[in-house]
Amino acid sequence: GQILRHHARAGRPDRGSRRGPDRDRVRPARRGDLAIVKALEATSTRCLVVDFHRTQKFGSTAIGYFVALWKKIRDRNGRMAFCNLSPHEREILQVTKLDQVWPLCDSLESAMELVSK
Repeated sequence: GQILRHHARAGRPDRGSRRGPDRDRVRPARRGDLAIVKALEATSTRCLVVDFHRTQKFGSTAIGYFVALWKKIRDRNGRMAFCNLSPHEREILQVTKLDQVWPLCDSLESAMELVSK
């Protein structure tokens, strides 16, 4: 089956600052990120890999976004996995026990293989 691959991207810095603590934070309300939701709605894709190689951290808004993606995948009896997480991102998912919901993979290749089974 088809596997949809999504690159989580760091958001724009807060107003007035191009640098700061949030420069590498995932901000899911971006146009490209909403496109992934539309792509899921427009296809019968059952598998999703979210690649975090461009980010270092995310917050509660991003977790809500991941849950929304997961619900769409789960409704199709599909699989979703995360890969290339920073230590901080991995820790957030472990503390919230979401690592028990979504597999956390070290590489894109291992995530792609896992969801394709």
